[in-house]
Amino acid sequence: MALTNYLLQSIIGLGFITGFGLFGSLNLSLGLLVVIVVFPIQVLFSFYWLKAFHYGPMEWLWRTTTYGKRQPLKKR
Repeated sequence: MALTNYLLQSIIGLGFITGFGLFGSLNLSLGLLVVIVVFPIQVLFSFYWLKAFHYGPMEWLWRTTTYGKRQPLKKR
């Protein structure tokens, strides 16, 4: 889930900064608040995702592309 979470954090951060017009004006307190809210949500998402699946969605895509054949995603 490392790649999935990395990309998701980038997308959330970019959306937050550009969506609220905070580019260049985000202070430490507001940044810390965003982290305190987003990080636990990602941890919970990852925990429940990995209970049902072998890999994160981006990791699955990466493995499928690398090996040239569809990899199993769901746990049995």
